[in-house]
Amino acid sequence: MQSDLINEVVKALTLAQSDFKKIKKDKTAKVNGKTKEGKWYEYTFDYADLGDLMEVTRPTLNKHGLAISQPIVMDGGAVIVRTRLLHESGQFLECDYPACSIHGDHQKMAAAITYARKGGYSALIGIVAEDDKNADAADAAAPERKSQANLLKDGDWEQLQRELYDETTKLGLARLHNTWRREMYPHLSAKWNAAAEEAFEKRGEEITKEFNASLKSASNADLDQLALEHDERGERDPADLHPLEAG
Repeated sequence: MQSDLINEVVKALTLAQSDFKKIKKDKTAKVNGKTKEGKWYEYTFDYADLGDLMEVTRPTLNKHGLAISQPIVMDGGAVIVRTRLLHESGQFLECDYPACSIHGDHQKMAAAITYARKGGYSALIGIVAEDDKNADAADAAAPERKSQANLLKDGDWEQLQRELYDETTKLGLARLHNTWRREMYPHLSAKWNAAAEEAFEKRGEEITKEFNASLKSASNADLDQLALEHDERGERDPADLHPLEAG
């Protein structure tokens, strides 16, 4: 969205962008895994966090009569960070960045909101907060990375991955799946949702393998205690119980 007139805000942003100091990307993240074909990949990238971005850019924005506001908006069960670039003339530019679904884990929500604030802030004022190392090698080793980058255009793929791997039971995964289908999918593209469905299916297979592996090392007492804990919570999921009960 934007104000009816944007000539002043665009002019000020253009001047600010020419004055921005170089953003120091002094933090490094490492990513690794396997492609669908089973080929191992690994890459790293340098990045600046939200605090770094604001420390470098806010003084310059203010110098040119610009300010940033980032209210949180609730829309149909989804948490959205709305980033608005305000000019002293009253003109503005804004963009929305989906953060996560509304749920009871406020710590996870806070982390997702911070990530969305960084994404919205970077996109609106035109700065790059991440810098690939050895990008050519990473693209060759991990073709999924390109598709995930495209997915990030309309949804937070990394947030979905964090939520998927926070779940360690089939029941928890099913609840998360229902939440995303009900609250997030309606706001995202068909391509994004199809990829998300594949991710849920993959995580379900991994949970089953993890459970089967744990059975080999767990004692009968351990299994009985696990089943009792789930009984007390009213959670009776086949992938969480003693194999005799799960049949």
